[in-house]
Amino acid sequence: MAVLFFMGSLISIVAKSQANVKVNCLQPFELDFSKDRNELYEEKYIKYSNHDEHTFWYKINTKESEKFAYSFSSLDGQDNFDIYFYQYEGNNFCRNLIQENLELISFDRNLELKSDRNSTYYLGVYPLFPGGCGHEIDFKYAGINLSLRSENAEKDCSIKSDQEIIEELPEESRVVISGYVIDEVTGNRINASLSFADPFTGHKINTECTEENGFSVSLSKDGDYKVLIQSFGYLDNITALSAYHGEEHEFAMKWSGKKSYILNKVYFYPNTYALKDESKTELQGVYSYLKNRTGIRIEIIGHTNGNKDVRAGRMVNEKGEEWNFVGSAKELSQRRAYKIVKFLEGKGIDSRIMEAKGMGGDQMIVENPSSMKEAMLNIRVEIKILTD
Repeated sequence: MAVLFFMGSLISIVAKSQANVKVNCLQPFELDFSKDRNELYEEKYIKYSNHDEHTFWYKINTKESEKFAYSFSSLDGQDNFDIYFYQYEGNNFCRNLIQENLELISFDRNLELKSDRNSTYYLGVYPLFPGGCGHEIDFKYAGINLSLRSENAEKDCSIKSDQEIIEELPEESRVVISGYVIDEVTGNRINASLSFADPFTGHKINTECTEENGFSVSLSKDGDYKVLIQSFGYLDNITALSAYHGEEHEFAMKWSGKKSYILNKVYFYPNTYALKDESKTELQGVYSYLKNRTGIRIEIIGHTNGNKDVRAGRMVNEKGEEWNFVGSAKELSQRRAYKIVKFLEGKGIDSRIMEAKGMGGDQMIVENPSSMKEAMLNIRVEIKILTD
């Protein structure tokens, strides 16, 4: 569901969700600022879906060369989105987007610029972690202030999170479980992700474990939980836990023996080799794995969606070199791989056991992507174990 508020007038509109209509780059939610104000807000029926194959798009038409701005925020603190802002005139925006024929203006969550006369812009919102509540955007143009709230039609965000429900239980009905995750062979503590699921209530609590501080989580007292522990390079550990007493636990992890891994939660800003902060959790797992192995070398391989040349966004000149890359897709993928080498080297991993390699679009998972979802599968970082 999307809710529109027109500030400074009596006009407001609710855009309700309808199951058989999607909002994507083929059918964007249109904000036509070139029309009279009273014609701007026609009732629209939309569906915001985190599983939409083309992600969520706004089409923005401007009439005069005026100050235009938007400000983006997530409705759920755990949501994470990529933002894409383009200027495009024509009828084949979606096809050109997927084939990467467009010049990206900005990927910032907050933007201010002077619009061109009689121009069309596209603002895309791509959810990196499906299942969130949605987003909110404030638009400003030519004296018009517009707030648009887009909620996930597949999730009731009025319901409190599982963590909030447990935190509101009386103190005597809660128990704090803490501990560490270790490497089964070396006994060293490692970084890992943990998920505590209560089959009876359906509650699911996720948390992170670090080498230094371990983990600590509040659970419902006397609950029987299924615990899933995951860390890069290790087999998933699934175990049972009864939350009767607040005590410390230690979970041991076995090496998986795999020779190739795709880093599913390592993200770069579009068309850059600037690493997102959200990537560091998975990279901490890579660090733990390498620290506990001897006689090993790895190859870190960057991949892109195709081999077209990359142009820097118009609005990133002040951000630094990694934000203003111009060159081939293969060179960009090489620099992304090397960025991860430098991250791990900064943690103490010997750079001599790591090799960075850029493949560009030579090894795409989906050869001819027909959607943003398929295109994003091609943009990835892979790690290969060369020796053991």
